[in-house]
Amino acid sequence: MLFTDLLATIDDECTVAAIELLRQRKIAGEELDRGPAIPEISAFVEAELGRLNEVLVPDPVPTESLDALDVLFRETLNRVWQTS
Repeated sequence: MLFTDLLATIDDECTVAAIELLRQRKIAGEELDRGPAIPEISAFVEAELGRLNEVLVPDPVPTESLDALDVLFRETLNRVWQTS
């Protein structure tokens, strides 16, 4: 996905303008390192992180025991190490 496509998904015009200004400055070589925080961008990032934490799907907990796989793994390692 192109950066401009991603930028089009942001509804807040102030945030888009701040990101576009920063992008233009980076392209022009005016800001090649870290600069001061840009409040509009910082607020957007914080809001997105909060939103993503709400919709994050937890890792599924295995419903069956992995003991048999652990035993198989250890036995395989023992066989490999013994033949080396």
